[in-house]
Amino acid sequence: HHLIIECSEPDFFPSMNRIAANILNVEMVSGPDVIALFREERAFWSRTRMAITDEQASGLFGELFFMLEYFPTQLSDLINERWSGSDYSDKDFSWDDLQVEVKTAMSPQQPITHTVSSLHQLQEDERPLVMFSLVAHPDEGGSRALHELVDAVLSGLSGDPSTRASFTDTLEDLGYVLHHPDMEQFRYTLTHGDGEFYAVTDDFPRLTIEDNPDDTRINIGSYQIRLANVEKLRMEPSKPATIQGILAEYIRVSKP
Repeated sequence: HHLIIECSEPDFFPSMNRIAANILNVEMVSGPDVIALFREERAFWSRTRMAITDEQASGLFGELFFMLEYFPTQLSDLINERWSGSDYSDKDFSWDDLQVEVKTAMSPQQPITHTVSSLHQLQEDERPLVMFSLVAHPDEGGSRALHELVDAVLSGLSGDPSTRASFTDTLEDLGYVLHHPDMEQFRYTLTHGDGEFYAVTDDFPRLTIEDNPDDTRINIGSYQIRLANVEKLRMEPSKPATIQGILAEYIRVSKP
């Protein structure tokens, strides 16, 4: 057996040398055992700078939850072609005939409130736009965890090393540190179930670029929406979902 462990960051060399010596002393060659050892090394991880915020973690949770719950067999296509990931584009997921914006609220209060980052975010781009709304309430005893969703995606990509590497790169860009023990703090209770889909049409609460005033002294940045009186726009796609099924639901609820 051969085990190769590399470290390119000088700040980590002392801790890395000590961990390597420990691995050699106990003749550890199992990959899972080595990973478990690193996860337990608080001194090692304490040198890693945390970049992801609570809001960013909940947003990432919602996007991964959407992937795994509704398109579990299409992870490679989602990550390579559909997910905006760390590009910070206006929409989270884009297909030729559909776009989906995932919004994750942390507060369980009714009506559910979401933050919209720009006037473009809920503006259709010449195709139907759907919002997936999820409430993930931070809860240290919650049954759902961000790191577990990350592990589930990685497991689903076990046969696709290229996409797996792309996914881990995106996580790093987003500030998520793979296998960092502090990532385990992001646990949630889904107070409103597995989320809801809404057709973003003229009756949906939103501001778009058409609402931008001509006065250059006024800049409308992010704003909040409350999901009140939107029941008629609620969609009920199957699980797992298909693009055709979501579009059919969009057409159904959009009829006058």
